[in-house]
Amino acid sequence: MPNPNLKSRFQGHDLVQVGDETVAMHHQFYKAGLKEKSCCGGTDVSSKRLTRDGILTTLKHFGFTEFEFAFETPSHSNGPCMALVAIKR
Repeated sequence: MPNPNLKSRFQGHDLVQVGDETVAMHHQFYKAGLKEKSCCGGTDVSSKRLTRDGILTTLKHFGFTEFEFAFETPSHSNGPCMALVAIKR
């Protein structure tokens, strides 16, 4: 289950067409987090995030067919995270 404490960081989403599929890009706003030394989200005030399914849909659209996951932590304190290797043959 995603961390409910992060809900305030997200405001709305855009629906983006990826081939025949529609993927939601969620708007994340860093707010005061940009000033923290531990911030690893970039230097802009916001980013757009895809769900795990959205990432897979997009990678499949671009021809990736094999996926390996590690370190999946949906309830990480800074938001869901994972390591992903995608292979195109």
